Order: sequence, then structure tokens, then C-alpha cells
Amino acid sequence: ELEPDIHRGLTLVRVARRSDGRIALTLTGAGGTIERTHDRVVLAIPFSVLRTVELDPSLGIPEWKASVIQ
Repeated sequence: ELEPDIHRGLTLVRVARRSDGRIALTLTGAGGTIERTHDRVVLAIPFSVLRTVELDPSLGIPEWKASVIQ
């Protein structure tokens, strides 16, 4: 079961995989920068927006997929 975890007024700036395998999302907003860590993440955003997000190499995104995003 997914727990609702909706935050409005924040901008996703970075996605990385932590050493424990969890996904860390870095977000910025009027209150500053926050990091949220999750077991799983679904990014349902257009590539035009995803291009503005730092996708850390720790995610293991294949070169062909990174190229398509760019």
C-alpha cells in the first residue's frame, strides 16, 4: 500500500540512490532545500521537465536512456 506523501510548491532538483538502495529526492521551495528518502519512486513527469533534474550516476541509468531524456 502506498502512503500519501504529497508536497506542493516544491521543485525536484536531484534524484540519487543511497548506499542502502533507497532513493533520495532533493527538493527546493520557499522554505529551502529538503531531502526525502523512499524505498521506491515513480517519476511521472515529462522529459522536458526531467531534463532540469540532476539524475545522479548512482541511479545506473543506461546511456541510451539518458540520451533520450536529453
